Amino acid sequence: MSSLNKKQYQHGFLTKLDMESFAKGLSEKVIHKISAKKKEPQWMLNYRLTAFAHWKTLEEPHWGSNNYEKLDYQDVIYYAEPKNIAEKKKNYEDLDP
Repeated sequence: MSSLNKKQYQHGFLTKLDMESFAKGLSEKVIHKISAKKKEPQWMLNYRLTAFAHWKTLEEPHWGSNNYEKLDYQDVIYYAEPKNIAEKKKNYEDLDP
């Protein structure tokens, strides 16, 4: 799997965007930040926190004889968005084809 991650994308499509993202990893603090960023109601934050507490009790399933590297969920960015996208794309003609 790691050899696949090191390959360069060969088909030429790349859109460079300035991104705003949170640090890698998932925690209650990150969930609070995501909820605040999205301006969610309190019940949604509570739902997310309850789901996260349940998720932490789960074990990753291992089906059949598939061999793959164990997923590192703390090596994932759980929130990212383009910076200033609303300001830059005011007209249909300004969008990427």
